[in-house]
Amino acid sequence: MLAGPPFPSFYLFEQPLPAAAFVLAVSALAVAIAMRRGSRPLLVGALVSGPLLAGGLWFLAASVTTPREQVIRLTRDLVAATSPLDEAVLDRLLAPQAVLVGPGGGAWLTRTEFDPIIRHVLARYQIVNSHPRILAAEVVNPRGARVLIDVGTRLGSQDYGERPIQTRWLIEWLRGNDNVSDPAHAWRAVRIQWLEHPAPNGVQPRSDVWS
Repeated sequence: MLAGPPFPSFYLFEQPLPAAAFVLAVSALAVAIAMRRGSRPLLVGALVSGPLLAGGLWFLAASVTTPREQVIRLTRDLVAATSPLDEAVLDRLLAPQAVLVGPGGGAWLTRTEFDPIIRHVLARYQIVNSHPRILAAEVVNPRGARVLIDVGTRLGSQDYGERPIQTRWLIEWLRGNDNVSDPAHAWRAVRIQWLEHPAPNGVQPRSDVWS
């Protein structure tokens, strides 16, 4: 459904370990060749340049947060803000025009209905906590991104068992005001879609869950 992480920015800024490991492997090979040839300049160059380049890749990744990483972090924050309910965080992360839709795309809830419905659901199902698992994230253009997640929700009621229930969601983010101290705060969720879950223990979308 969503495109994979972009190459090469993913391995430069998000997951630098493979690139750093490759650089160190080439450096080790150069050291072996230098020792075999008895070349001191090549040996010194390989011993110095390899770790420096690998360290530079790691520092670069640590200092740059890509838009994809931003929306992944915000998605985790959004899920965390629902149990327990944190209205301040929801106000920051949800756009005024945000809408919750069903698997077919039909609107189920508007932004003004979110907070009271979340309170109702928390009480009705005795939700203890929810933890997202990021399945895919895609920045579709400079202003738009989508994140696909599974959410494991633990319920306090013994009627539902002790294992967390699983739900699947697609969250669409829109980048608005860039005049903020943290670039990640420019993103807001505009569309949250409850999708059908393929797992046997997955909870399927139902509009009556809110009633």
